[in-house]
Amino acid sequence: MNKKYFYYFIFCLLLFASYMFVLKDKKMSKERLQYLINKIDDYNTSYGTYPKSINNIGIPLDGNNHRESFCNMHETMLDGWGYCYYAYYDESNDYVIHIYSYLYISSYSSLTQEKETYLSIYQDI
Repeated sequence: MNKKYFYYFIFCLLLFASYMFVLKDKKMSKERLQYLINKIDDYNTSYGTYPKSINNIGIPLDGNNHRESFCNMHETMLDGWGYCYYAYYDESNDYVIHIYSYLYISSYSSLTQEKETYLSIYQDI
């Protein structure tokens, strides 16, 4: 009988740890998105335009100097973990950010001013 309760306790402990990981992943994804939005808005305030590349906001990240930029997983300058994608569109003076963490995707568009965070579980084949 004691063995049954022990296994039940271990199962509940693992379930709780998984739930806490999912909550932390969502929180860190939102924090990373907000951090990038703040850095881009600071750049816009200073220079009067949005940066063409994410490298221009003062964070040394991987990316090109054209229209799209990427930041890698576990970037020490950014809170959280995951990949980020930034694109600037000259025509509409709009930029888009996508943050890809382990379980969540957070998106932001300056044109609509909407932040979205949704669960995305997929596997690359």
